[in-house]
Amino acid sequence: MKAEVDYMLTSRTMGHAEAVRHGIRHRVVIAKKNAFSVKMFFAFSKLSPCRKYSKVFKEKITEWKKDGTLEKMLRKSMKQWISKHYDINP
Repeated sequence: MKAEVDYMLTSRTMGHAEAVRHGIRHRVVIAKKNAFSVKMFFAFSKLSPCRKYSKVFKEKITEWKKDGTLEKMLRKSMKQWISKHYDINP
C-alpha cells in the first residue's frame, strides 16, 4: 500500500489480515466497532444427507461462540491466510 490511503472500508477481520500481510499493522488504526454487520446463516438442503447433522451443528456453533472456540478458529484461519498470501501483491 502507498502512503496516500487515508481510510478504507472493509471487514475488520480482512482489514487486520491485510495490514499484517503488508507489514503496516503498526500504522493502521482499526475501528473497535463495526460500521455495520451482516448476520451469517447456515443452511442444509432438504436433499442433503448432511441435514441429519443440523441440530448438532447448531449446538456446536452456539457452544463454540460462547466458549471462544469460534474466535480462536477465525484467528487461526486468518494466520493461515496471511501466510499463504504473504508475498502476493494486491
